[in-house]
Amino acid sequence: MSWRNIPRKENYMPLFAEDWNAVIDALDDLYAGKFGELERDLVPKEPYALDIGKPSKPWRHGHFKEIYTQSLTGPIELTGDIIPSQPDRFNIGSPSKPLHYIYAKYGYFEPIFTDKLEAKEIVGSVGNFDELLVKGEPVGAVDPTLTDIMQDVKVLLSELVVRESYITKQKMVDTGVESSPVVIHEGKKYHIPIVRGWFIVTDSTEGEIELRFVPSYILVAWLPANSLRKLANKDIYLPGYIEDGIWLYWKNLSPNSKIHTQLDLIERFEKIVANASGIDPEDPTWAPGEGWEKIWEFKTEAELDDFANSMKRYASVSDHRVVFAPPDGDMGNIERSHPTQYKRIAICLRVEVLESTADYDIAYGYIDDGTNAKVCSIQEVPTDLTKLGLYDGGSDTVVEFSNPNDWMVFVVDFEEDKGRVYDRYKNLLAEVDITIGSGITPIYVIDVFEDNMPGDSVTDVEVDWIAIRT
Repeated sequence: MSWRNIPRKENYMPLFAEDWNAVIDALDDLYAGKFGELERDLVPKEPYALDIGKPSKPWRHGHFKEIYTQSLTGPIELTGDIIPSQPDRFNIGSPSKPLHYIYAKYGYFEPIFTDKLEAKEIVGSVGNFDELLVKGEPVGAVDPTLTDIMQDVKVLLSELVVRESYITKQKMVDTGVESSPVVIHEGKKYHIPIVRGWFIVTDSTEGEIELRFVPSYILVAWLPANSLRKLANKDIYLPGYIEDGIWLYWKNLSPNSKIHTQLDLIERFEKIVANASGIDPEDPTWAPGEGWEKIWEFKTEAELDDFANSMKRYASVSDHRVVFAPPDGDMGNIERSHPTQYKRIAICLRVEVLESTADYDIAYGYIDDGTNAKVCSIQEVPTDLTKLGLYDGGSDTVVEFSNPNDWMVFVVDFEEDKGRVYDRYKNLLAEVDITIGSGITPIYVIDVFEDNMPGDSVTDVEVDWIAIRT
């Protein structure tokens, strides 16, 4: 029987009109391309022997409820979700035949196995994954691409320190005494000078005067003294480059002429702090005016070894900070012995006191020239574990303060003879006068301790950075 239900005939069978008409209809459908609705399956005679269309003459659209195939070639555009009929049963690709790329906005997987993870941007949470593995290992146990990405994100989200100071600088120059150029404004590390206004006046009747950013050598102002005696610009916004100063230049002026100049500046301090605490070691709240001589930020084990030249006990670097892991009944310690006397010390640390029976030291700075000695420390307060003590050894004075249970900066200033503690917001938590005691032998030491002596003293201490000026 044909697809038009036309029966086959034997030689002796008559041909009825309805059979003949059905043949005519089938021929019309065939030649006119009007197949209508099929009433039975289209099945090839041999498996994998026949095609529907061909590459040079493809069909326009195909509408199917289900497709059964052993291979897919070319892109497939979806108008709906791909959802397996049963959960946790089917794979996309296989270990021997992995897909090349998967482009997705969202992915729901139970875990992901991959040799490499790449991301150009991470916003918010990483995604909807119960478990994420790289080469079969938990992400926390490996340190290739994803770990680096998350560290970059952490750095970018670190505290961006921006401060602006408004400054007016004036300078009177006697060209008969001074030579060109003269510094009007000194450049500073991490600072960008921004000129908001300038004024120049001279009694010279010839020559030229200039103000320039240095070392970028950007022109700020120019006065042709042969035609003008004074010139001003009171409403500008002209930034220099980071660490630029502003210098006054002149040439060919009248002998012994005078120049008076005034600058209105914004001095912008700008730096991304990429350390564990987010606290800038060079903040002027605790940094000396001339800057630190040395800062250890403890990003590597080698940096810790460089600092702890006298003692390193149960201490290591983890996530850009010093952590301690002393066994029961022992203590961790890092100590630096310096060849010359400290002028100022700053230690950024975080402290938790879990047990205490005495006023044990947590961190201190100590100088002894053999005759006189000074020492200032942070101590435990055994009567109240929520507090710490700022101690002066010369007068045996303790100033108690509430432990912020967060990063703080401990400053020992041996020039001003002051010990201070600040919280991360630069609030002064405690201050003590440092007094002179009896010296024993020349030594200049910084120490930090973590105790693990149950029943006596148990503390948890981390150190982000230590800075010194000698």
